[in-house]
Amino acid sequence: MRKLMNALLSSFTHTHTGLDYEKQKRVITILTCICNHTQTRKTYLEYKFFKKHCLALLMYIRPPEYKYMQQLVPDSIAWTEGVGGPKQKYLAQVDKITKATEAIYIMQKNLLILLLTNTDGDELAPSSRKIFISKLRRYVMDLSMEQRPFHSFFLMQSSIMHPMESTVALAFICILIDAAKTLFERELPAAQLEIKPDYFFDGTFEYQHFDRVGGVLSHLRKVHRSDISTHLGPERAHELLEEDRTMMRVGELVDPSMFLTTTNLNNIGIVGAQGPAATFTHFFNPRLNPEPNASPGNSDAESSLSELFDICVLYYYSVGHKYIVKISSVRDEIAALNEVLRETKFYREDVERKLKVLEDHASVCMNDNHSNIVADLKQKFSQRENVFAKRSIELARKQAWYRALALGKQRRMIIVWLLEKTLRTLNASSHLGALFSFVPEVYINILPILLDTVMDFSHHDLHVQFEITDAECAVNAAAEFLSLHSADARIILASCKDSLLQALGTLTCHKAGIRALERSPKKSQSALVRSLLRPYENRAWGQSNWLLLRFWLGDGYAYRDSRQPSIWQGGNQPIQMGLCRSRAKNETHTGLLHHIAPANPSRHFQKLIGQKLQEDEPFATAFLNSVLSQLNWAFSEFILLLQEIQNTAHRQENAVFEPKQLKICSMCFELTVSLMRCLEMVITVAPEIFQEPSRSNSDLILNRVCQLISQVLSRVTVPPGCFQFIVDMCSSDLNSVTHFPIISAALGILLALLRSEIDTDRNPQKVTRITRALLTDPSFQFANLEFALGEIKTPILQQAEIPRGNFDPQTRAHIDPLTNDVRVAVPSTSSKRIRADPPIIKFALSDYPTHVTPEEIDEVRRLIEMLRLKQSLLSDITLPSEDSLCPICCAKPITVIFTPCKHQSCSNCIMQHLMNSKVCFYCKTLIKTIETNEGTVIYNNNEYTSAPTFYEI
Repeated sequence: MRKLMNALLSSFTHTHTGLDYEKQKRVITILTCICNHTQTRKTYLEYKFFKKHCLALLMYIRPPEYKYMQQLVPDSIAWTEGVGGPKQKYLAQVDKITKATEAIYIMQKNLLILLLTNTDGDELAPSSRKIFISKLRRYVMDLSMEQRPFHSFFLMQSSIMHPMESTVALAFICILIDAAKTLFERELPAAQLEIKPDYFFDGTFEYQHFDRVGGVLSHLRKVHRSDISTHLGPERAHELLEEDRTMMRVGELVDPSMFLTTTNLNNIGIVGAQGPAATFTHFFNPRLNPEPNASPGNSDAESSLSELFDICVLYYYSVGHKYIVKISSVRDEIAALNEVLRETKFYREDVERKLKVLEDHASVCMNDNHSNIVADLKQKFSQRENVFAKRSIELARKQAWYRALALGKQRRMIIVWLLEKTLRTLNASSHLGALFSFVPEVYINILPILLDTVMDFSHHDLHVQFEITDAECAVNAAAEFLSLHSADARIILASCKDSLLQALGTLTCHKAGIRALERSPKKSQSALVRSLLRPYENRAWGQSNWLLLRFWLGDGYAYRDSRQPSIWQGGNQPIQMGLCRSRAKNETHTGLLHHIAPANPSRHFQKLIGQKLQEDEPFATAFLNSVLSQLNWAFSEFILLLQEIQNTAHRQENAVFEPKQLKICSMCFELTVSLMRCLEMVITVAPEIFQEPSRSNSDLILNRVCQLISQVLSRVTVPPGCFQFIVDMCSSDLNSVTHFPIISAALGILLALLRSEIDTDRNPQKVTRITRALLTDPSFQFANLEFALGEIKTPILQQAEIPRGNFDPQTRAHIDPLTNDVRVAVPSTSSKRIRADPPIIKFALSDYPTHVTPEEIDEVRRLIEMLRLKQSLLSDITLPSEDSLCPICCAKPITVIFTPCKHQSCSNCIMQHLMNSKVCFYCKTLIKTIETNEGTVIYNNNEYTSAPTFYEI
């Protein structure tokens, strides 16, 4: 029987030359006839189908030979948007492939359903379904361990010795899901498909090395023992706890030196161990049965199909999805080639047109040499077009198979069904309260993968937006669940928290996803807004900030495209492009955090964010304080790295910089810009926070914002310094560090702050508190704003005359930029002062017509004019002397004294510091009161009893 199966498998997997698939159909027919015999079916399930991927290979339809594909889709029929060609004929060939494979697909599916027969069990033998599910779970667990080589080697030796091809894995999982769907509809037509949450904590399903969303299983059983007793009864709860107690701990019983052996751990015996636990594989994993023996009898239809669906989720998460990413890579490459071909065609036609004009007007001057040059130029263009067109045609031929079978419409709908039922299962588990913690991590971690497949990867033509009307219900359900659980306290595992944010990122990258979030219940929307606005401390705030900016992209100042503009890009229309994702080298899914997606601003969520910040003042203060603190830290680190790079470049000729250092520098810059854009959005949607003086922390926050923006502009504009030096370097590793993103973000903040004054106050008669806060900041200069227009008219203060404040590492070497705590200063190793060179690459907003409109440039001019008028009304602007400056910010004068230690600073610095700590900057003494120079108490610490010593703190 084994030889017969090997012969059939060899015949089935043989590459064929056409689309008849007669040989493959005969093999499936023979196997179906053989498996109609009960004992033969069970024998194959027990000993053959799950060895060396036998069953998976039988479910995979190989594409024809390349020569036949060339005949099926010749160059004259191959179609892409760049090459052109007869699209309808191309799609007709795709339909031909689909129809040719329909019959064999139905035969494969029927074979799989036959193997899941549930009526052949008796008192002595299990049914085929029991054997199938038992073997399949072990098979999938082994495959998942292959994805964790370190974990697999030391803890769980896999029984699979041959790697799984991603093409085979995708074919097998799709037909397996389709068979499960058919069986559900046939055996449980009236039931809603979802896995009973009890299966996750009653020991029915085994997940081995997969954790639960709430942590480790044994710990969860102890913590939630009372809840388990309520649902399962005290006896079953006690049995589960006893099972955990009897499990041996590897770290207590095993000598670590045994890991140095080169012998397969499966072959090492344990002295004194009896039965199946006599090898280290089972010793390390007491729950793992190397040879699972299914119990006699037939399976319960509901529990067996639920377990089959559960295994499908595990399979798709572990290996099933990987080929989909490669399929989408072909689409992305075709889209890139389309852009190149369109560009080549444009330049060729442009050159030919100009040459034609030249020939018409200078025919008497044209000689043979000129004619040869023109002919050679035309030939070069043709060669360039031919190279890219040939590659496009090859990819279009490959994509024809993907469109027809590998990821056609049928498989797409199968994956949509999997997403719907996964979300239904999660929602049912969430209703159990604390027991939701027992949900396996796979069910959360699979969500961004499934959403990416449904909303992006399964589309074969790259568009700015994809139509997903066929998956609207699934996307709506995903939006509701992800919003409600975005900050669920029951989800402890870091990978699951990250997956929730990545899945939300997938939704926000698509217009349909944004609209689904806007249609979700108010409770879910409120939960999402609150989770995104939590203080940026002790959590992955970079991802939350990225999600907030997805709601804002398209409405900010010069913020219509998340891609960096290029000064060398011609025209005034941005290049339209779909999602541009950064993938790992092995083409695995890497999430959406660094993806570049089209703008889909959500006025609805902007309104909700503004309402939340205006209604809850303490919440808004904590959020803004964290944003400003992180902005302070990010830009300080960025400037420090720029100075180090500049110093190294001046000390050494042809200096080579560490890629890690450049990457960190670029990351700090991007974080700075993203935080500034977040601040711009907050000021726009919740202006009352800054405009209403009655709010307790309004003045403090307003002064901090004005100070930060003034100092950022003074650092990146004029006089030229380390930032201009890095821009002039034109380093490929620092290509994101340019003037445009940071200056446009800073201008967006200023325009948002002063919007009402610019629009309504045409003839100002008084200076508002916002304008006063900006104009009186020592770092503010009109030249910094004029720099954006490329026309500096105002005299520039010398470098020494500009108080650099929080962002100058030289003057603040003793101050921690994030906490404002005093630290030991780092002495400078060089006393040589670097003199700035004249800028090479100059900046002006008008150089970027694809990202800035003339109206936006005019707004900057009106801003400068309005501020000049307001400045003329100020008569009390006096710069403080250097001795009277606050030693913390080096910008404001000293105005307050701390008791009992008598140290001093400006009121802004100490009030900001008190949001995070109640001890003195310098001596760490607990602060009792804060008094002004006139003796007025502006802060009283009610928790103060007596000043503790430094060591007590």
